Amino acid sequence: MENEKVLVKSQGYNLGKKAVYTWIIGFVVSFILCVIFYLVGREPLYGGGEEFLFSRYIGDLYFWTIPLILFGLSVVIGIILIVVFADNEIIVTENRVIGKCAWGKRVELPINQVTAIAMGGIKGVAVATASGLIKFSFIKNRDEIFNTVSGLLRNKNDVSQQATSSTQVVQNIQQISSADELAKFKQLLDSGAITQEEYNAKKKQLLGL
Repeated sequence: MENEKVLVKSQGYNLGKKAVYTWIIGFVVSFILCVIFYLVGREPLYGGGEEFLFSRYIGDLYFWTIPLILFGLSVVIGIILIVVFADNEIIVTENRVIGKCAWGKRVELPINQVTAIAMGGIKGVAVATASGLIKFSFIKNRDEIFNTVSGLLRNKNDVSQQATSSTQVVQNIQQISSADELAKFKQLLDSGAITQEEYNAKKKQLLGL
């Protein structure tokens, strides 16, 4: 990649900070639920004392585990952000798309193997190849990445179409030249300058038979 021009490089989010925010939010919400359940979910008992209203339906143990489960989910989400997506990056050069996707998996795709690009993943882009779809998540400048790769794909298609057109032109010219040559040898045959066998041999050579 040292000799290649880098067209654009991804800008990632600070997923460590987002994970901490997720944990804090999960803790705060769980704590608030505990307080609400404790204050609202009580009712006086006959003869004195109090009873948790929710305990009648879900029991004391299950009642207290609801906020804990919520906080546990926030912890899991934060860990996933750090472990799975922290290393996501994508670099686009003139010839390749290089980067790391989920779980730090490194990918290197020659641009001629890329068939399409789309907005995909979580705030990211998805690059399509004949082998499948590769997603890069949490990319701040995903619009810039998308536009750059789209431009490279358009250029690739234009070059391919020009090459096809050039090939067709060459084939047409060759066909015209062969027809002219064949007409000349037909005149020689008609004038008796060459034999029928010589004409047939030249005809097979020109037509590739």
